[in-house]
Amino acid sequence: MSSYVSLGGGQDPESIMEAALRLRAAGVDFESTAKSLADDIKRIDDQHPWGKDDDYAKAFTHNYVPFNDEVRKCLADAGTALADMGNLVVNVMAKYQNVDSDSSHQIKTTQPTE
Repeated sequence: MSSYVSLGGGQDPESIMEAALRLRAAGVDFESTAKSLADDIKRIDDQHPWGKDDDYAKAFTHNYVPFNDEVRKCLADAGTALADMGNLVVNVMAKYQNVDSDSSHQIKTTQPTE
């Protein structure tokens, strides 16, 4: 078993689902903050605080803009990605519990062979 992630309450399906629900809620909470931060960065960048017309500003803009656009996009999508990850884990654990329950029932009703 991996020791990289601690769920705090245990490794059972219910604890994993609780952690996933917390992750989903954190992602939903962060969505508007992340988008707001990305918008603020764009607003500041649109003012070209590094300058516009000299060679240094042009070189900076050439290197900075593509990288910064990707960073802002990832930032804006971060909350949604966290919420989606939480949803995925909740769905997987629900399916796991259904399969586990069905398998348990099948095992209990299996007749021994002679």
